[in-house]
Amino acid sequence: MRKAGLPLPYAVVDHAGNGLFGPSLRSRAVVALARTLIRPLLGVLPLNATVMRCASLLDRGAALMPLSKESSFERVTLAYCEAEIVRADDEATIADGALLYLHGGGFIAGGLNTHRRMITVLAQLTGLPVMHVAYRKLPGATIRESVADCVKAYEWLLQHGAHPKHVVVAGESVGGFLAFAAVIAARDQGMPAPGGLAAISPWLDLDCAAKSAEARAQTEALLPIAMFETVSRLGAEVDGVLDSTLSPALADVRGLPPTLLVALRSEVLRPDAEAMAARLGGAGVPCVLHLWRGQIHAFSALFPGSTEGWEVLSDLSEFVRARVAAQPAQPHAG
Repeated sequence: MRKAGLPLPYAVVDHAGNGLFGPSLRSRAVVALARTLIRPLLGVLPLNATVMRCASLLDRGAALMPLSKESSFERVTLAYCEAEIVRADDEATIADGALLYLHGGGFIAGGLNTHRRMITVLAQLTGLPVMHVAYRKLPGATIRESVADCVKAYEWLLQHGAHPKHVVVAGESVGGFLAFAAVIAARDQGMPAPGGLAAISPWLDLDCAAKSAEARAQTEALLPIAMFETVSRLGAEVDGVLDSTLSPALADVRGLPPTLLVALRSEVLRPDAEAMAARLGGAGVPCVLHLWRGQIHAFSALFPGSTEGWEVLSDLSEFVRARVAAQPAQPHAG
C-alpha cells in the first residue's frame, strides 16, 4: 500500500468536462438516461446464450450505417475471424505505423460495424491505418480464444510490414482487457512489444469480488456488477474455478510499452485502471491515467461525436502519433 504523502508512480490528468459548469448538457442527459432506463433493464436481462446471440445482431444492424466516402476499408482474414483496416489516407501504409484497436461489448456484443464510425475517426486523427478485429465472443468462444484472435491480428501486422515500435494496441472496456492481454500473450510467445498501449475504461481483473463490495457497484450509471460476474463465470471459469492467469491485473507488466489509461471517477472499473497504473509505474513503465467526471462507461466509443468523446479520441490519437514518432524507423524481420 502506498504511504500517505508519497507521489503516485504515474501521472494523472483530471477532466471535469467541457461544459461551462462541468459535463456538457448532452453528457448529463446520457448519464440520466443510462441510470434511469438502461442500467435497470440490463439488471433484469438474463445473460444466457439466447440473449448473447441476440446481442450479436447489433453488429448486423450497424452494417446499415453508411460508410465514409473519404476513407477506404480493407477486409483481412485471420485464422479464426475477420478484421478490417480503415484508412483515411489511401497512401498510408502499415510500414508507416498502425493502430490496432480492439472493440468492447462485454465479450458478447460489438464488431466491425458497431465501431466503424469511431475507427474511421481514429484513422482521420492519426493519419495511420487502423485495424480492428471481429474477434470470437461468447457464447461460442471463451475469453482465452478472444485473446488469441487479437494476438493473431498483432502478428498479422508484423508480418505485413509493421515495425512493432510503430504499432499501438488500444481498446475500450473489454477491448482494453484484450489490448493488455494480447500484448502480454504476444510477449510470452516471443513477439516484440508494440510501441504503445492504451485502454479506455478497461476491465482488467476478472475476479469481481472486490468490485462487488465497492460502493461504485451500486452507483455505476450504466453496467450492473452482475453482468461482469456472469461474463467472468461463462468466459473464464474452468470446472467452476476462475482462470486467474487470464487477468492482465495479475500479469507481469515489466517491459510493457508506455501506456495511456482512461477511466471515470464514478465507474465500477476505476479501481482496475488505477491498480494497473500503479503496477506499471512501479515497474518503471511510463503511464498516464486520465480520470473523467460526469460520463458513462466507454463513452468515447458509444458517442464519439460528443464533445467529451471527441476529446478522448483526440488524446488517444495524439498518444498514438507521439509513440510512432518517438521510435526511429529500423528494419524489422516480420
